[in-house]
Amino acid sequence: MFLVRLAANFKPVGARIEWATNGSSLNPVFAAPAPVWTLDEIGADATIFLLDTAGRDTATPVLHTAPAFERGPGSYGVLLGNGTFAMNNNGLMAYRMNFSVFDTTPPTVSEPLSTLLVGVALGLLLATRRPAIVPVPASAYAARRRGYAILGGHWCVSAWQALHQAYSAS
Repeated sequence: MFLVRLAANFKPVGARIEWATNGSSLNPVFAAPAPVWTLDEIGADATIFLLDTAGRDTATPVLHTAPAFERGPGSYGVLLGNGTFAMNNNGLMAYRMNFSVFDTTPPTVSEPLSTLLVGVALGLLLATRRPAIVPVPASAYAARRRGYAILGGHWCVSAWQALHQAYSAS
């Protein structure tokens, strides 16, 4: 038995074991009875899954996948045993055990990025501001009635007035 501890923001959602990865037709696994693989939640006395592994005389690796589950952070006990199992040559039996764990930490915005976003927002705010209203002298109103306009602080003649003046002069 061994202990698996998951920190905050991590949750286990699945598990699998590949049993007898070093088994072969010349060196099968002997098991009587077949070992069990179990995952228990510590403190809750809850068995999440309990699976029988490979049976007698397994000559090739066998993959077992636990039923889907979802738990939160905490401590979990893993047991791989209950029975007699060994390789035919009396050597050690190999296996691979995998646990699927999701990180539930909410995404964060780094400080340089948040500063950049504030700068862009202020830039857009300033770029969309309307220009300040500048009082126009009384003489400008009279000039406008005569067909002149103020563009960018310069006096100019409107296109209609320029055409009218050009044809009148000829």
